[in-house]
Amino acid sequence: MNSAEQSKIIIKENKQGISLETPRFSLSYGQAADADIGNRRLISFNILSALKGGDHDVILEVDSSLLNAPRQHRADIALDFVRAVRSAGIDFRYDKNAEKTSFFSQLFRIGDTGSSFRHRVLTYVPKGIWNSETFVNILPTQGIRYYIVPPNAQSSKLLDDMRQGYILDDEKLDIFDLIVFDCCIFGQMGIYTKHLSLDDIKGRLKNIL
Repeated sequence: MNSAEQSKIIIKENKQGISLETPRFSLSYGQAADADIGNRRLISFNILSALKGGDHDVILEVDSSLLNAPRQHRADIALDFVRAVRSAGIDFRYDKNAEKTSFFSQLFRIGDTGSSFRHRVLTYVPKGIWNSETFVNILPTQGIRYYIVPPNAQSSKLLDDMRQGYILDDEKLDIFDLIVFDCCIFGQMGIYTKHLSLDDIKGRLKNIL
């Protein structure tokens, strides 16, 4: 396992097979005891900006089932994000589906607190919006997946294909050079890539490591 550490940023390379199940690289930033979430949010955004580079757009995925938050708050987090991107005029796709439960849970109403839904938001963020001063403030800190978009991508088609499941997980690793899942409240990122080495990642982060 290779690592690079300076200040509070630590990068580790995981040796498992490359898939969307396990990140190829793990990156930590900030301290778990750091209560200043605003400061950690800026650190996260600077890291993500360096990883994506200045010329790339980004697709963001907020999935309530992946949020590191109490179940009763997950829908509000996802819906607040929908309202924010809609207000900003950012292209997005939103789906709400009943969460799957086991047969026995349904039969015996185990843990029943009423209907439970999965909220999923996909949004296409051009680099101009990404670089605006206020954009960072709408990003949920409980978990977002970022897809670094290749040049000349058809934004609406890409969003629709991802929404409809036309792009399989292994195909996402072919299409996108870099996929990052960031949980800002814990100061942790998982980096998924078939194309970039540890040295490539360090090179993109050289100005902040």
